[in-house]
Amino acid sequence: MSISSDKVKKEKELVSESNNIYFPQILNIILHVTPSELNRDIDSTLHKILKHKVEGMCVKEGMVIRNSTKIISKSSGKMNITTFNGNITYNVQYKASICNPKRGQMLPCFVKENNRSAVICYMDDKETSPVNIYLHKEHHIGNVDFVNLVPEDKIMVEVIDKSFEYLDTEILVLSKFIKKI
Repeated sequence: MSISSDKVKKEKELVSESNNIYFPQILNIILHVTPSELNRDIDSTLHKILKHKVEGMCVKEGMVIRNSTKIISKSSGKMNITTFNGNITYNVQYKASICNPKRGQMLPCFVKENNRSAVICYMDDKETSPVNIYLHKEHHIGNVDFVNLVPEDKIMVEVIDKSFEYLDTEILVLSKFIKKI
C-alpha cells in the first residue's frame, strides 16, 4: 500500500513542478561600479546595482523575478585604466528565480480582459505578472465556456508559444484555453 501511495505522491510533485514557471538559476554578469558608488559595503552596492540592472527584466534565460536575486560570488574589482572614468568592474555570479514558460505547459491564470479579438490573462498579480497570456478567439470558435469568460475568472491554459527580448518587462504567451477552474 505505501509503495503505491509514494508513487502517487511523486507523480503529484512532478505535475506541480511541471506547472511551475519559476526556476532557480545561477547566472553571471559584469557590473561596473562608479567612484561615487564606492563605499565600505561593496556587497550591498553590487546587489543594489544588480537589482536595478536585471530584476523585472528579461535576460537570455527568461524574466528575472523581482526580489529574487542573491549574489553567490564576485571577482576582485578591476579598474580599466584606458577609459579614465575610474569605474571598477566586477564579475558577479548570482542566483535568481527565472520565469520562462515551456511549450505544452499547463498554467493556471486569471482573466484580465475579454475583448473582440482575444482574452488576455495574467498570473499571480495583475500589476506585477511576469507574463501576459493571450487566448485568441479564432482558436476557440464554438467553445461555449471560452465565450462566457469574464474578468477575474480562474482558468487553465496550455502554452502554445512565447516571445520575449532582452530587457523586456514581460513575456508574451500565446495559449490555448483548457478549462475553467
